[in-house]
Amino acid sequence: MSDYSRSDYFDRARMVAVAMLIVAAGIAIAGSFLDWVTISARPSIDPEADFGGEEIEEPVIRAPYSGVDASDGWYVIVGSAVLAGAAVALAIAKRRSFAWLAFIAAMFVGAIGFAAYRSVGSLDSSISRRMEIVGDPDPGLGITLVAIGGVVALIGAVLAVVATPSRRAEPSTS
Repeated sequence: MSDYSRSDYFDRARMVAVAMLIVAAGIAIAGSFLDWVTISARPSIDPEADFGGEEIEEPVIRAPYSGVDASDGWYVIVGSAVLAGAAVALAIAKRRSFAWLAFIAAMFVGAIGFAAYRSVGSLDSSISRRMEIVGDPDPGLGITLVAIGGVVALIGAVLAVVATPSRRAEPSTS
C-alpha cells in the first residue's frame, strides 16, 4: 500500500491548501509586474482652439503602469512572499499558526488587489493620482491576476485552517 493511501485525510487536504497558497502567491507576484492600468483613450486638444493667447501643451501620456510602478505592487510582493513562506512552513511543521499567518497574508494581498482594481476607474482615487493617469483608465491583466490570486489564496488559507486541527494532549489510557 502506498504512503498516499495511508496518509491522514487532513494531511492530504493540507497539502492541497499548501499547493493553492503557493500558486496564488505566484499568480499575485506575477500580476505585480504586469500592467495594472491600461489607457484606452487619451484627451486630445484641437489645434485650432483658442485658449485666450495661452499656449496649451499636449498632456504627457504615460505608458501603462505595473503594480511596482504604483508601489502597491511591492506590498503585494511582500504579502505574497509571506503567504508562500507560511505555506512552506505549514507543509513542513503542520502547525495551525502557519495556517492563520497564511490567512492574514491572503486577506492582505486580496484587499490590496480588490481596492486597487476598484479604484482604477476613478480619477479621484489615490492610485490614479499617484500614477498621474490621463485618459480613460481600465484595469489591466496584472491587477486582475492579483485579485484572482487573493481569492485563491483566501480559499486555500481557509482550507489550511480547517485541515490543520489544533494539537491537544492525547487522552491517557490509565
